[in-house]
Formats: sequence, C-alpha cells, structure tokens
Amino acid sequence: MNGVTLASLHAKSNRPAVKAVVNDITRLIDAQISTQHAAGFSIAEIELPANFDINGLSRYDSQVLIYSELIKIYQAKGWDSEDIGLRSLPGDRMTFSIRWLNGMDADERSERLDIIKQHMLKGGFRGPSKS
Repeated sequence: MNGVTLASLHAKSNRPAVKAVVNDITRLIDAQISTQHAAGFSIAEIELPANFDINGLSRYDSQVLIYSELIKIYQAKGWDSEDIGLRSLPGDRMTFSIRWLNGMDADERSERLDIIKQHMLKGGFRGPSKS
C-alpha cells in the first residue's frame, strides 16, 4: 500500500525516543540495584527525571508512558508488583523504588534448619545463636 498509513505513522512516531529514554533509566536503575545489593541492602530508590523532550507528547503523557514502561520492564525481570513502587515527592519529583530478598525466606530457613538437625551428633539441636 502506498502513501500514509496508520502503521507508517506509528512507526515514525516518538517510540524510538521513548525506548532510548527508558533504556537509559533502566541502566541507571540496574546499576543502583547492583550497588545496593553489593553493599548488603535489599532496596534501591532512584529519583526519576520529570521532564522529557519527546516530540508530540505532553510532559504528563511522557511521564505516564515512561514510568509505566519501567514498571513493566522490572516485572518482566521477575519482580512482583508489590516490590516495585513509585513515590511522589515535593517539588514535582518522583522516585522509583524496588526491593528484593537479600538472604533467606522462611521456607529456605526451615529447610536448612532441618538439614542441620539431621546432622547433629549428640546433645540435640537448639539452633544457632540468633545474634
């Protein structure tokens, strides 16, 4: 089909600009997660840009598109919805917050305690000190 089509207009739209912004922010979030995890933390909070220079989109629509895309990306990377959040701060600022398990969950702890109990030699098992 020759001429202008809806598909051709969409292909030439601002989606490549949005993708570039999202990729840049994702790299920053990934770096912050790695840094926080290496330091022993289980949460990262990153201030997000509020203004985007994307032709054809208002500031508000740019924010909606980019912020929702970030959430979708981290859900696809395995995070649950309850571990991802946005926080509105004074001064028209926004942060992206993400958390993860940094240690053992209750099931793993129970399984490992059972292994230890099965291999105690004498005197029974009172468990390791919790200090």
